Amino acid sequence: MKKLLFILLSSFLLLSLFSISLAQAQITLPTETTSLFSGSGVCAQCHDDLIDQSGTNVSPVIMWRSTMMANAAKDPLWRAKVSAEVADLPDLQAAIEEKCIKCHAPILYKQSAHDGLTWSIADIENDPLARDGDSCTVCHQIQADNFGEAGSFSPGFKIFDIREIYGPYDNPNFGPMLRHSNYTPVLAYPGSGYVINDSEHCATCHTLFTSYVGEDNNLIEGSSFPEQVPYLEWLNSGYPSLGADRTCQGCHMPKTLEPINISTVGARGARWKRSPYWYHYFVGGNVLMQNILKNNIDTLGLTATEEHFDSTILKVKDLLTTQAVNLTASSTITDTGLNIDVVIENLAGHKLPTALPLRRAWIHLKVTDASDNIVFESGNWDENGKIIDPNPNPDQDFEPHHDVITSADQVQIYEGIMQDVLGQVTHTLLRAASFAKDNRIPPKGFTEAFAGYPTPYTYNDVAIVGVTDDPDFNLDGSGKDTVHYEISSSGFTSPYNVLVEFCYQTVTPGEVEHLSSYNTTETQLFDDLYAQPTTDKAPVILQSLEFTIQ
Repeated sequence: MKKLLFILLSSFLLLSLFSISLAQAQITLPTETTSLFSGSGVCAQCHDDLIDQSGTNVSPVIMWRSTMMANAAKDPLWRAKVSAEVADLPDLQAAIEEKCIKCHAPILYKQSAHDGLTWSIADIENDPLARDGDSCTVCHQIQADNFGEAGSFSPGFKIFDIREIYGPYDNPNFGPMLRHSNYTPVLAYPGSGYVINDSEHCATCHTLFTSYVGEDNNLIEGSSFPEQVPYLEWLNSGYPSLGADRTCQGCHMPKTLEPINISTVGARGARWKRSPYWYHYFVGGNVLMQNILKNNIDTLGLTATEEHFDSTILKVKDLLTTQAVNLTASSTITDTGLNIDVVIENLAGHKLPTALPLRRAWIHLKVTDASDNIVFESGNWDENGKIIDPNPNPDQDFEPHHDVITSADQVQIYEGIMQDVLGQVTHTLLRAASFAKDNRIPPKGFTEAFAGYPTPYTYNDVAIVGVTDDPDFNLDGSGKDTVHYEISSSGFTSPYNVLVEFCYQTVTPGEVEHLSSYNTTETQLFDDLYAQPTTDKAPVILQSLEFTIQ
Protein backbone atom coordinates (compact mmCIF):
# COMPACT_ATOMS: atom_id res chain seq x y z
CA MET A 1 0.00 0.00 0.00
CA LYS A 2 2.82 2.37 0.91
CA LYS A 3 4.56 1.46 -2.35
CA LEU A 4 1.39 2.13 -4.34
CA LEU A 5 0.93 5.45 -2.53
CA PHE A 6 4.54 6.37 -3.28
CA ILE A 7 4.04 5.56 -6.97
CA LEU A 8 0.84 7.63 -7.10
CA LEU A 9 2.48 10.56 -5.32
CA SER A 10 5.52 10.32 -7.59
CA SER A 11 3.30 10.22 -10.66
CA PHE A 12 1.35 13.22 -9.40
CA LEU A 13 4.60 15.09 -8.71
CA LEU A 14 5.94 14.29 -12.18
CA LEU A 15 2.65 15.35 -13.76
CA SER A 16 2.74 18.58 -11.77
CA LEU A 17 6.33 19.25 -12.81
CA PHE A 18 5.39 18.49 -16.43
CA SER A 19 2.48 20.91 -16.19
CA ILE A 20 4.76 23.60 -14.75
CA SER A 21 7.34 22.88 -17.44
CA LEU A 22 4.67 23.09 -20.15
CA ALA A 23 3.38 26.37 -18.75
CA GLN A 24 6.91 27.74 -18.67
CA ALA A 25 7.53 26.55 -22.22
CA GLN A 26 4.45 28.42 -23.39
CA ILE A 27 5.86 31.71 -22.15
CA THR A 28 9.47 31.16 -23.20
CA LEU A 29 10.68 33.42 -25.97
CA PRO A 30 12.47 31.68 -28.87
CA THR A 31 16.26 31.66 -28.94
CA GLU A 32 16.79 30.14 -32.40
CA THR A 33 19.05 31.97 -34.86
CA THR A 34 19.30 32.05 -38.65
CA SER A 35 21.68 33.85 -40.96
CA LEU A 36 19.42 36.93 -40.85
CA PHE A 37 17.41 36.77 -37.64
CA SER A 38 17.46 35.79 -33.99
CA GLY A 39 14.50 35.11 -31.74
CA SER A 40 13.38 37.65 -29.18
CA GLY A 41 14.73 35.35 -26.47
CA VAL A 42 18.25 36.11 -27.67
CA CYS A 43 17.65 39.85 -27.26
CA ALA A 44 16.06 39.24 -23.85
CA GLN A 45 19.41 37.94 -22.54
CA CYS A 46 20.58 41.54 -22.21
CA HIS A 47 17.47 43.70 -22.63
CA ASP A 48 15.26 42.21 -19.91
CA ASP A 49 14.89 43.43 -16.32
CA LEU A 50 15.46 47.08 -17.20
CA ILE A 51 14.18 48.90 -14.12
CA ASP A 52 13.29 52.59 -13.95
CA GLN A 53 13.46 54.84 -10.89
CA SER A 54 9.99 53.74 -9.74
CA GLY A 55 11.04 50.09 -9.73
CA THR A 56 9.00 49.23 -12.84
CA ASN A 57 10.33 46.79 -15.39
CA VAL A 58 10.35 48.83 -18.62
CA SER A 59 12.17 46.25 -20.75
CA PRO A 60 11.29 46.20 -24.46
CA VAL A 61 10.70 42.46 -24.37
CA ILE A 62 8.31 42.72 -21.39
CA MET A 63 6.18 45.42 -23.00
CA TRP A 64 6.28 44.00 -26.54
CA ARG A 65 5.43 40.34 -25.94
CA SER A 66 1.70 40.96 -25.30
CA THR A 67 1.20 43.37 -28.21
CA MET A 68 -0.42 42.62 -31.54
CA MET A 69 3.05 43.08 -33.08
CA ALA A 70 4.44 40.18 -31.08
CA ASN A 71 1.38 38.05 -31.81
CA ALA A 72 1.03 38.98 -35.47
CA ALA A 73 1.60 35.40 -36.66
CA LYS A 74 -0.58 33.86 -33.94
CA ASP A 75 -3.52 36.26 -34.21
CA PRO A 76 -6.56 33.98 -34.72
CA LEU A 77 -8.51 36.72 -36.50
CA TRP A 78 -5.72 37.18 -39.04
CA ARG A 79 -5.41 33.42 -39.53
CA ALA A 80 -9.17 33.18 -40.02
CA LYS A 81 -9.20 36.05 -42.50
CA VAL A 82 -6.41 34.53 -44.59
CA SER A 83 -8.09 31.13 -44.68
CA ALA A 84 -11.41 32.70 -45.69
CA GLU A 85 -9.76 34.60 -48.54
CA VAL A 86 -8.11 31.37 -49.73
CA ALA A 87 -11.38 29.44 -49.46
CA ASP A 88 -13.10 32.12 -51.54
CA LEU A 89 -10.35 32.27 -54.19
CA PRO A 90 -8.39 28.98 -53.94
CA ASP A 91 -6.53 29.52 -57.22
CA LEU A 92 -4.91 32.59 -55.70
CA GLN A 93 -3.73 30.91 -52.49
CA ALA A 94 -0.04 31.58 -53.11
CA ALA A 95 -0.58 35.29 -53.82
CA ILE A 96 -2.85 35.72 -50.81
CA GLU A 97 -0.53 34.00 -48.36
CA GLU A 98 2.58 35.76 -49.69
CA LYS A 99 1.00 39.19 -49.26
CA CYS A 100 -0.08 38.36 -45.73
CA ILE A 101 3.00 36.71 -44.24
CA LYS A 102 5.34 39.50 -45.37
CA CYS A 103 4.20 41.48 -42.34
CA HIS A 104 2.65 38.86 -40.07
CA ALA A 105 5.48 36.31 -40.29
CA PRO A 106 8.32 38.36 -41.78
CA ILE A 107 11.11 36.11 -40.53
CA LEU A 108 9.68 33.12 -42.39
CA TYR A 109 9.24 35.14 -45.57
CA LYS A 110 12.54 37.04 -45.58
CA GLN A 111 14.68 34.09 -44.52
CA SER A 112 13.07 31.78 -47.09
CA ALA A 113 13.61 34.37 -49.83
CA HIS A 114 17.24 34.84 -48.74
CA ASP A 115 17.87 31.07 -48.78
CA GLY A 116 15.92 30.44 -51.99
CA LEU A 117 13.52 28.11 -50.19
CA THR A 118 9.82 27.57 -50.68
CA TRP A 119 7.48 28.06 -47.75
CA SER A 120 3.88 27.54 -46.73
CA ILE A 121 1.77 29.45 -44.26
CA ALA A 122 1.42 26.12 -42.46
CA ASP A 123 5.15 26.34 -41.67
CA ILE A 124 4.35 28.96 -39.05
CA GLU A 125 3.02 26.30 -36.70
CA ASN A 126 6.37 24.53 -36.25
CA ASP A 127 8.74 27.46 -36.67
CA PRO A 128 9.38 29.38 -33.41
CA LEU A 129 10.94 32.30 -35.28
CA ALA A 130 8.03 32.57 -37.69
CA ARG A 131 5.70 32.59 -34.70
CA ASP A 132 7.75 35.40 -33.12
CA GLY A 133 5.80 37.85 -35.29
CA ASP A 134 7.20 41.33 -35.76
CA SER A 135 10.08 40.83 -33.38
CA CYS A 136 13.24 42.69 -32.37
CA THR A 137 15.58 41.67 -35.17
CA VAL A 138 12.99 42.45 -37.83
CA CYS A 139 12.25 46.05 -36.96
CA HIS A 140 15.82 46.84 -35.92
CA GLN A 141 17.35 45.57 -39.17
CA ILE A 142 15.14 47.47 -41.61
CA GLN A 143 17.15 49.68 -43.95
CA ALA A 144 16.19 53.26 -44.79
CA ASP A 145 17.13 52.89 -48.47
CA ASN A 146 13.59 53.26 -49.82
CA PHE A 147 11.81 54.97 -46.91
CA GLY A 148 8.89 57.16 -47.92
CA GLU A 149 8.78 55.69 -51.42
CA ALA A 150 6.04 53.55 -52.93
CA GLY A 151 8.50 50.67 -53.17
CA SER A 152 8.76 50.49 -49.39
CA PHE A 153 5.05 49.89 -48.91
CA SER A 154 2.91 46.75 -49.06
CA PRO A 155 5.48 45.83 -47.57
CA GLY A 156 8.77 46.50 -49.30
CA PHE A 157 11.14 46.93 -46.37
CA LYS A 158 14.73 45.92 -46.97
CA ILE A 159 16.91 43.73 -44.74
CA PHE A 160 20.47 42.89 -45.76
CA ASP A 161 22.75 40.07 -44.65
CA ILE A 162 25.15 42.28 -42.70
CA ARG A 163 24.22 41.48 -39.06
CA GLU A 164 23.75 45.09 -37.99
CA ILE A 165 21.13 46.21 -35.46
CA TYR A 166 19.93 49.80 -35.84
CA GLY A 167 18.98 51.92 -32.85
CA PRO A 168 18.46 55.56 -31.87
CA TYR A 169 21.71 56.07 -29.94
CA ASP A 170 25.19 56.95 -31.12
CA ASN A 171 28.36 55.48 -29.62
CA PRO A 172 26.75 52.09 -28.80
CA ASN A 173 28.53 49.59 -26.58
CA PHE A 174 28.84 46.96 -29.30
CA GLY A 175 30.94 44.33 -27.48
CA PRO A 176 28.21 42.50 -25.49
CA MET A 177 25.75 42.41 -28.38
CA LEU A 178 28.38 41.14 -30.78
CA ARG A 179 29.40 38.40 -28.34
CA HIS A 180 25.91 37.28 -27.38
CA SER A 181 24.07 37.57 -30.69
CA ASN A 182 26.61 38.16 -33.46
CA TYR A 183 24.99 41.52 -34.26
CA THR A 184 26.77 44.87 -34.26
CA PRO A 185 24.70 47.75 -32.84
CA VAL A 186 24.79 50.83 -35.08
CA LEU A 187 23.21 54.28 -34.96
CA ALA A 188 20.33 54.17 -37.43
CA TYR A 189 20.71 55.70 -40.86
CA PRO A 190 23.25 58.54 -40.52
CA GLY A 191 23.32 60.65 -43.68
CA SER A 192 20.04 59.24 -45.00
CA GLY A 193 17.82 61.99 -43.65
CA TYR A 194 15.92 59.44 -41.56
CA VAL A 195 16.08 58.16 -38.00
CA ILE A 196 14.59 54.95 -36.65
CA ASN A 197 11.73 56.91 -35.04
CA ASP A 198 10.39 58.29 -38.32
CA SER A 199 6.93 57.31 -39.51
CA GLU A 200 8.40 56.02 -42.76
CA HIS A 201 9.83 53.09 -40.79
CA CYS A 202 6.38 51.93 -39.64
CA ALA A 203 4.85 52.78 -43.04
CA THR A 204 6.64 49.86 -44.69
CA CYS A 205 4.06 47.44 -43.24
CA HIS A 206 1.23 49.77 -42.28
CA THR A 207 0.76 51.15 -45.79
CA LEU A 208 -0.82 48.26 -47.61
CA PHE A 209 -2.23 48.18 -51.13
CA THR A 210 -3.80 44.97 -52.41
CA SER A 211 -4.59 43.77 -55.91
CA TYR A 212 -8.16 42.73 -56.67
CA VAL A 213 -10.00 40.34 -58.95
CA GLY A 214 -12.42 41.00 -61.76
CA GLU A 215 -15.64 39.20 -62.62
CA ASP A 216 -13.63 36.15 -63.76
CA ASN A 217 -11.91 35.85 -60.33
CA ASN A 218 -8.52 36.57 -61.89
CA LEU A 219 -6.28 39.32 -60.56
CA ILE A 220 -6.48 42.51 -62.58
CA GLU A 221 -2.97 43.52 -63.60
CA GLY A 222 -1.94 46.80 -62.03
CA SER A 223 -4.99 46.93 -59.74
CA SER A 224 -4.50 48.60 -56.38
CA PHE A 225 -6.85 49.00 -53.43
CA PRO A 226 -5.80 51.04 -50.35
CA GLU A 227 -6.50 48.39 -47.74
CA GLN A 228 -4.88 50.49 -45.03
CA VAL A 229 -2.96 53.74 -45.54
CA PRO A 230 -2.59 55.57 -42.19
CA TYR A 231 0.83 56.88 -43.25
CA LEU A 232 -0.63 58.64 -46.31
CA GLU A 233 -3.43 60.02 -44.12
CA TRP A 234 -0.82 61.26 -41.64
CA LEU A 235 1.13 62.95 -44.42
CA ASN A 236 -2.06 64.84 -45.33
CA SER A 237 -2.48 66.30 -41.84
CA GLY A 238 -0.97 68.87 -39.55
CA TYR A 239 1.03 66.28 -37.61
CA PRO A 240 4.25 65.95 -39.68
CA SER A 241 5.07 69.59 -38.94
CA LEU A 242 4.82 69.04 -35.17
CA GLY A 243 8.06 67.10 -34.78
CA ALA A 244 9.16 63.71 -33.50
CA ASP A 245 6.44 63.42 -30.86
CA ARG A 246 3.76 63.33 -33.58
CA THR A 247 5.14 60.47 -35.65
CA CYS A 248 3.76 56.94 -35.47
CA GLN A 249 6.25 56.12 -32.74
CA GLY A 250 5.54 59.38 -30.92
CA CYS A 251 2.00 58.18 -30.14
CA HIS A 252 2.37 54.41 -30.20
CA MET A 253 5.80 54.21 -28.49
CA PRO A 254 5.74 57.05 -25.93
CA LYS A 255 9.09 58.05 -24.46
CA THR A 256 10.52 59.03 -21.11
CA LEU A 257 13.39 61.43 -20.56
CA GLU A 258 14.49 59.45 -17.53
CA PRO A 259 17.89 57.89 -18.31
CA ILE A 260 17.49 54.11 -18.53
CA ASN A 261 20.28 51.57 -18.53
CA ILE A 262 19.27 49.70 -21.68
CA SER A 263 21.27 46.54 -20.99
CA THR A 264 21.87 44.29 -18.02
CA VAL A 265 25.11 42.96 -19.52
CA GLY A 266 28.37 44.78 -20.13
CA ALA A 267 29.41 48.22 -18.94
CA ARG A 268 26.86 49.74 -16.60
CA GLY A 269 26.38 52.94 -14.64
CA ALA A 270 25.61 56.49 -15.71
CA ARG A 271 27.90 56.26 -18.74
CA TRP A 272 25.62 53.70 -20.42
CA LYS A 273 22.27 55.11 -19.43
CA ARG A 274 20.28 56.36 -22.41
CA SER A 275 17.76 59.16 -22.78
CA PRO A 276 15.19 59.45 -24.12
CA TYR A 277 13.96 55.90 -23.77
CA TRP A 278 11.04 54.65 -25.86
CA TYR A 279 8.52 52.31 -24.27
CA HIS A 280 7.82 49.38 -26.57
CA TYR A 281 4.08 49.46 -25.88
CA PHE A 282 3.00 49.44 -29.54
CA VAL A 283 -0.45 50.36 -28.33
CA GLY A 284 -3.19 50.39 -30.95
CA GLY A 285 -6.93 49.97 -30.85
CA ASN A 286 -7.39 46.24 -30.43
CA VAL A 287 -8.88 45.54 -27.00
CA LEU A 288 -11.07 42.74 -28.37
CA MET A 289 -8.25 40.62 -29.77
CA GLN A 290 -5.95 41.17 -26.82
CA ASN A 291 -8.68 39.94 -24.48
CA ILE A 292 -9.15 36.88 -26.70
CA LEU A 293 -5.39 36.27 -26.64
CA LYS A 294 -5.23 36.72 -22.88
CA ASN A 295 -8.03 34.20 -22.30
CA ASN A 296 -6.56 31.56 -24.65
CA ILE A 297 -2.83 31.54 -23.96
CA ASP A 298 -2.51 27.75 -23.90
CA THR A 299 -4.80 27.18 -26.89
CA LEU A 300 -2.85 29.63 -29.05
CA GLY A 301 0.60 28.81 -27.66
CA LEU A 302 1.47 32.38 -26.73
CA THR A 303 4.66 33.72 -25.15
CA ALA A 304 2.99 36.26 -22.84
CA THR A 305 1.23 35.81 -19.52
CA GLU A 306 -2.16 37.12 -18.44
CA GLU A 307 -0.35 39.83 -16.50
CA HIS A 308 1.45 40.94 -19.64
CA PHE A 309 -1.84 41.18 -21.51
CA ASP A 310 -3.53 43.02 -18.64
CA SER A 311 -0.79 45.64 -18.78
CA THR A 312 -1.12 46.11 -22.54
CA ILE A 313 -4.92 46.21 -22.42
CA LEU A 314 -4.80 49.00 -19.84
CA LYS A 315 -2.47 51.00 -22.06
CA VAL A 316 -4.67 50.44 -25.14
CA LYS A 317 -7.76 51.56 -23.26
CA ASP A 318 -5.93 54.64 -22.03
CA LEU A 319 -4.89 55.53 -25.59
CA LEU A 320 -8.41 55.02 -26.90
CA THR A 321 -10.18 56.94 -24.17
CA THR A 322 -7.76 59.84 -23.70
CA GLN A 323 -6.02 60.41 -27.04
CA ALA A 324 -8.39 59.32 -29.80
CA VAL A 325 -11.34 61.74 -29.79
CA ASN A 326 -12.82 64.81 -28.19
CA LEU A 327 -16.60 64.65 -27.76
CA THR A 328 -18.75 67.73 -27.20
CA ALA A 329 -22.43 68.54 -27.55
CA SER A 330 -24.85 71.45 -27.39
CA SER A 331 -28.63 71.67 -27.34
CA THR A 332 -31.60 73.95 -27.85
CA ILE A 333 -35.33 73.60 -27.26
CA THR A 334 -37.65 74.29 -30.19
CA ASP A 335 -41.42 74.50 -30.58
CA THR A 336 -41.53 70.84 -31.60
CA GLY A 337 -38.79 69.29 -29.50
CA LEU A 338 -35.04 69.23 -29.05
CA ASN A 339 -32.10 70.00 -31.28
CA ILE A 340 -28.85 68.38 -30.18
CA ASP A 341 -25.55 68.89 -31.99
CA VAL A 342 -22.84 66.28 -31.34
CA VAL A 343 -19.29 67.14 -32.37
CA ILE A 344 -16.66 64.44 -32.86
CA GLU A 345 -13.09 65.72 -33.12
CA ASN A 346 -10.43 63.28 -34.28
CA LEU A 347 -7.29 63.63 -32.15
CA ALA A 348 -5.34 60.90 -33.96
CA GLY A 349 -2.88 61.51 -36.77
CA HIS A 350 -4.85 59.38 -39.23
CA LYS A 351 -8.46 58.55 -39.99
CA LEU A 352 -10.67 57.38 -37.15
CA PRO A 353 -11.20 54.46 -37.01
CA THR A 354 -7.98 53.58 -38.75
CA ALA A 355 -6.41 50.91 -40.94
CA LEU A 356 -8.10 47.62 -41.83
CA PRO A 357 -11.75 48.21 -42.86
CA LEU A 358 -13.14 45.68 -40.38
CA ARG A 359 -13.59 48.40 -37.78
CA ARG A 360 -16.21 51.02 -37.11
CA ALA A 361 -17.13 53.78 -34.71
CA TRP A 362 -20.54 55.32 -34.11
CA ILE A 363 -22.59 57.68 -31.98
CA HIS A 364 -25.02 56.35 -29.41
CA LEU A 365 -27.43 59.07 -28.31
CA LYS A 366 -30.20 58.47 -25.77
CA VAL A 367 -32.72 60.99 -24.42
CA THR A 368 -35.03 60.25 -21.50
CA ASP A 369 -37.66 62.45 -19.87
CA ALA A 370 -38.43 63.32 -16.24
CA SER A 371 -40.06 59.90 -15.71
CA ASP A 372 -37.15 58.03 -17.32
CA ASN A 373 -39.18 57.27 -20.45
CA ILE A 374 -37.09 56.99 -23.62
CA VAL A 375 -37.79 60.00 -25.79
CA PHE A 376 -35.28 59.04 -28.46
CA GLU A 377 -32.45 56.58 -28.93
CA SER A 378 -30.09 55.99 -31.85
CA GLY A 379 -27.10 53.67 -31.90
CA ASN A 380 -27.77 51.29 -29.02
CA TRP A 381 -26.43 47.73 -29.34
CA ASP A 382 -27.42 44.22 -28.27
CA GLU A 383 -25.48 41.57 -26.35
CA ASN A 384 -23.61 40.56 -29.52
CA GLY A 385 -22.44 44.08 -30.25
CA LYS A 386 -24.88 44.55 -33.13
CA ILE A 387 -26.32 48.03 -33.54
CA ILE A 388 -30.06 47.86 -32.93
CA ASP A 389 -32.10 48.98 -35.93
CA PRO A 390 -35.81 49.30 -35.09
CA ASN A 391 -36.77 49.52 -38.77
CA PRO A 392 -34.23 47.62 -40.88
CA ASN A 393 -34.24 48.22 -44.61
CA PRO A 394 -33.55 44.95 -46.48
CA ASP A 395 -32.58 46.88 -49.61
CA GLN A 396 -29.86 48.87 -47.81
CA ASP A 397 -26.40 47.30 -47.82
CA PHE A 398 -24.98 49.69 -45.26
CA GLU A 399 -25.92 52.73 -43.23
CA PRO A 400 -25.35 55.94 -45.20
CA HIS A 401 -23.58 58.96 -43.79
CA HIS A 402 -25.85 61.46 -42.01
CA ASP A 403 -25.63 65.16 -41.42
CA VAL A 404 -29.08 65.40 -39.80
CA ILE A 405 -30.71 62.55 -37.86
CA THR A 406 -34.44 62.64 -37.20
CA SER A 407 -35.41 59.02 -36.49
CA ALA A 408 -34.18 56.16 -34.32
CA ASP A 409 -33.34 53.97 -37.30
CA GLN A 410 -30.69 56.46 -38.42
CA VAL A 411 -27.26 55.97 -36.85
CA GLN A 412 -24.10 57.88 -37.56
CA ILE A 413 -21.52 55.16 -38.27
CA TYR A 414 -17.95 55.99 -39.29
CA GLU A 415 -16.56 53.13 -41.35
CA GLY A 416 -14.99 51.90 -44.56
CA ILE A 417 -17.31 49.74 -46.67
CA MET A 418 -15.60 47.83 -49.49
CA GLN A 419 -17.12 47.05 -52.89
CA ASP A 420 -16.05 44.86 -55.81
CA VAL A 421 -15.68 45.74 -59.49
CA LEU A 422 -19.45 45.45 -59.92
CA GLY A 423 -20.20 47.82 -57.07
CA GLN A 424 -21.37 45.03 -54.78
CA VAL A 425 -20.48 45.28 -51.08
CA THR A 426 -17.86 42.69 -50.13
CA HIS A 427 -16.02 41.46 -47.04
CA THR A 428 -13.30 39.79 -49.14
CA LEU A 429 -10.18 41.94 -49.38
CA LEU A 430 -9.12 40.46 -52.70
CA ARG A 431 -12.48 41.47 -54.18
CA ALA A 432 -12.28 45.02 -52.82
CA ALA A 433 -11.82 47.38 -55.78
CA SER A 434 -12.94 50.60 -54.08
CA PHE A 435 -14.86 52.01 -51.14
CA ALA A 436 -18.63 52.30 -51.35
CA LYS A 437 -18.39 54.42 -48.21
CA ASP A 438 -15.46 55.86 -46.29
CA ASN A 439 -16.66 58.53 -43.90
CA ARG A 440 -14.02 57.81 -41.29
CA ILE A 441 -13.11 61.11 -39.68
CA PRO A 442 -9.84 62.42 -41.14
CA PRO A 443 -7.04 63.92 -39.02
CA LYS A 444 -6.80 67.63 -38.41
CA GLY A 445 -5.27 69.40 -41.41
CA PHE A 446 -6.51 66.80 -43.92
CA THR A 447 -7.53 68.45 -47.22
CA GLU A 448 -8.37 67.39 -50.75
CA ALA A 449 -5.81 69.89 -52.08
CA PHE A 450 -2.81 68.19 -50.44
CA ALA A 451 -0.34 67.02 -53.10
CA GLY A 452 2.61 65.72 -51.08
CA TYR A 453 1.98 61.99 -51.52
CA PRO A 454 4.81 59.76 -52.75
CA THR A 455 4.52 58.91 -56.44
CA PRO A 456 2.21 57.49 -57.80
CA TYR A 457 -0.32 58.03 -55.01
CA THR A 458 -2.90 60.81 -54.92
CA TYR A 459 -5.86 62.00 -52.88
CA ASN A 460 -7.94 59.23 -54.47
CA ASP A 461 -6.03 56.73 -52.32
CA VAL A 462 -7.20 58.39 -49.09
CA ALA A 463 -10.43 60.00 -50.31
CA ILE A 464 -13.55 60.63 -48.25
CA VAL A 465 -16.35 58.64 -49.91
CA GLY A 466 -20.11 58.84 -49.46
CA VAL A 467 -20.25 62.14 -47.58
CA THR A 468 -22.62 64.46 -49.43
CA ASP A 469 -24.60 67.51 -48.32
CA ASP A 470 -22.66 67.74 -45.07
CA PRO A 471 -20.87 71.11 -45.06
CA ASP A 472 -19.39 70.74 -41.56
CA PHE A 473 -17.69 67.39 -42.15
CA ASN A 474 -13.96 68.16 -41.87
CA LEU A 475 -14.73 71.80 -42.63
CA ASP A 476 -11.48 73.55 -43.63
CA GLY A 477 -9.48 70.52 -42.49
CA SER A 478 -10.87 70.65 -38.96
CA GLY A 479 -10.78 66.89 -38.38
CA LYS A 480 -14.30 67.24 -36.95
CA ASP A 481 -17.83 66.20 -37.77
CA THR A 482 -21.02 67.68 -36.33
CA VAL A 483 -24.14 65.53 -36.35
CA HIS A 484 -27.44 67.36 -35.89
CA TYR A 485 -30.22 65.51 -34.08
CA GLU A 486 -33.77 66.86 -34.46
CA ILE A 487 -35.93 65.10 -31.88
CA SER A 488 -39.65 65.36 -31.28
CA SER A 489 -40.56 65.60 -27.58
CA SER A 490 -44.31 65.46 -28.05
CA GLY A 491 -45.96 63.59 -25.16
CA PHE A 492 -42.93 63.83 -22.86
CA THR A 493 -42.08 66.17 -20.00
CA SER A 494 -38.84 67.93 -19.14
CA PRO A 495 -36.22 67.96 -17.82
CA TYR A 496 -34.61 65.78 -20.48
CA ASN A 497 -31.52 63.71 -19.67
CA VAL A 498 -29.10 63.16 -22.52
CA LEU A 499 -26.44 60.46 -22.83
CA VAL A 500 -23.95 60.61 -25.72
CA GLU A 501 -21.36 57.87 -26.29
CA PHE A 502 -18.79 57.48 -29.03
CA CYS A 503 -18.46 53.74 -29.58
CA TYR A 504 -15.72 51.72 -31.26
CA GLN A 505 -15.42 48.12 -32.45
CA THR A 506 -12.25 46.38 -33.62
CA VAL A 507 -14.25 43.86 -35.63
CA THR A 508 -17.86 44.31 -36.66
CA PRO A 509 -20.37 41.54 -35.95
CA GLY A 510 -21.01 41.46 -39.70
CA GLU A 511 -17.38 40.54 -40.32
CA VAL A 512 -17.58 37.82 -37.66
CA GLU A 513 -20.67 36.37 -39.37
CA HIS A 514 -18.90 36.50 -42.72
CA LEU A 515 -15.91 34.56 -41.40
CA SER A 516 -18.10 31.98 -39.67
CA SER A 517 -19.69 31.13 -43.03
CA TYR A 518 -16.40 29.49 -44.10
CA ASN A 519 -15.76 25.96 -42.89
CA THR A 520 -12.02 26.21 -42.38
CA THR A 521 -10.10 25.19 -39.29
CA GLU A 522 -9.01 28.78 -38.72
CA THR A 523 -12.43 30.40 -39.14
CA GLN A 524 -14.05 27.86 -36.86
CA LEU A 525 -11.37 28.38 -34.22
CA PHE A 526 -11.90 32.14 -34.31
CA ASP A 527 -15.67 31.62 -34.18
CA ASP A 528 -15.26 29.44 -31.08
CA LEU A 529 -12.96 31.96 -29.38
CA TYR A 530 -15.28 34.85 -30.23
CA ALA A 531 -18.27 32.95 -28.84
CA GLN A 532 -16.66 32.36 -25.45
CA PRO A 533 -18.44 33.99 -22.48
CA THR A 534 -15.16 35.76 -21.64
CA THR A 535 -15.20 37.62 -24.96
CA ASP A 536 -16.72 41.03 -24.39
CA LYS A 537 -18.53 41.96 -27.59
CA ALA A 538 -19.66 45.38 -26.42
CA PRO A 539 -17.97 48.35 -28.06
CA VAL A 540 -15.26 50.32 -26.31
CA ILE A 541 -16.65 53.70 -25.26
CA LEU A 542 -14.01 56.18 -26.38
CA GLN A 543 -15.74 59.20 -24.86
CA SER A 544 -19.10 59.85 -23.22
CA LEU A 545 -20.98 62.76 -21.72
CA GLU A 546 -24.28 63.34 -19.95
CA PHE A 547 -26.25 66.54 -19.50
CA THR A 548 -29.73 67.77 -18.72
CA ILE A 549 -31.93 69.97 -20.88
CA GLN A 550 -34.39 72.03 -18.83
